[in-house]
Amino acid sequence: MFKFIEKSTLAQLITEQTDEARSYLLIDCREPHEFSSTELPHLPTALNIPLKCITSNFSELTSTQFLSQYGLEKPCHHDPIIIYCRSGARAQKAAQEMIDLGYENVYVYKGSANEWWGKV
Repeated sequence: MFKFIEKSTLAQLITEQTDEARSYLLIDCREPHEFSSTELPHLPTALNIPLKCITSNFSELTSTQFLSQYGLEKPCHHDPIIIYCRSGARAQKAAQEMIDLGYENVYVYKGSANEWWGKV
């Protein structure tokens, strides 16, 4: 079962994150046009993997293919993964897909982009 992460905890992780020492993977599972939106832009350090691509990208892409496509190492099954969307529903579906694929350390930022950007 996935867990939830609060905005304050996520904000601290984002502040401390560096490209050299990535302690988690933050996934925005919205569609690309939402990810690049000016109204609700993506969160700092987020990677865009739409909900419809979660299962295929994490089950079918090799580590080399994942690195080539996203510029980041494919996470191991025990690495922390945080998922968000616009309001939380897609993030919870994506998180369950990750759990079903064997990922063990999956979190949902339930407030998602709406809360982050003060649109609630």
